[in-house]
Amino acid sequence: MALSIPQEDIEALYTFSQYSVEIKNQVYLVLKELKLGDTPKKIAKNISKELGLDFGELFSALLVYFTLLRTLYNSTKTDEEIIEELNNNIIELDFDFDAEDLKMIQDTVLAFIRIKNDVPLITALAYDTATLSSKLYLSSKIIQDLRPIFFNDQIAGLAFYHTIRFHYESEDKSHHNFFLNFDLEDIEDLSSQLEEAKVRIQGVKEKFGDLIIQI
Repeated sequence: MALSIPQEDIEALYTFSQYSVEIKNQVYLVLKELKLGDTPKKIAKNISKELGLDFGELFSALLVYFTLLRTLYNSTKTDEEIIEELNNNIIELDFDFDAEDLKMIQDTVLAFIRIKNDVPLITALAYDTATLSSKLYLSSKIIQDLRPIFFNDQIAGLAFYHTIRFHYESEDKSHHNFFLNFDLEDIEDLSSQLEEAKVRIQGVKEKFGDLIIQI
C-alpha cells in the first residue's frame, strides 16, 4: 500500500524541517529515549517549554511522526521507496518546494523513521486502537461572549454565551473543529463528569501501573 501523507502533515514536516540542526537533533534525542505512554501532546509540551519552540508546530510534527510509525509498522519498504512515495504525495498536492526545502523534508522523514526506539511505536499503536471507531481529541478552547439585549432602545439584559471549540482528528487522520454551546448548568455537569473520570483513571492506574498508556 502506497504511503499517503495529507496536506497538513506535509506542512507540519516542512515547518519542522526548517528548525536548526541543533534543535532537530535535540528533538530526535528525546524521541530515542521516550517511555511507554509518552504521547505527542506530552512530548510537545515538555520540549516546547525547554527549547522555546511553538507548541502547536511541534505537536503537529510529532503527530506526523507517530502516524508514520503506525503506517510503516511491519512494512518492508526501503528508504528509497518511502522517499519516492513522499515525493509523489508532494507533487499530487501541488506543493512548490525548491530543491533545498524538499531535501530537508526528506531528511526529516528519514530521521524520524530511523529512530531506534520501539516504545513510541507501542504508544502509536495504542492511538490506533483508541481511534478505530471514534474521533481523537487534540485540543479545545472555551470562548465566552457577553452580548447586550436591547428592549425599547435600552439594554435590558446581558446574554452570556459559552462556546467550546474542540479540535480533533478523524478516522482518516484529517483535522477538524467542532463547536458546542454550553450554559452554566452544562459546564457544571461536564466538570462533574470529568472529575468522576479522573477518579476512575486513578483506580485503573493503581491496578495496572506501568502498562497503562494514556491516550
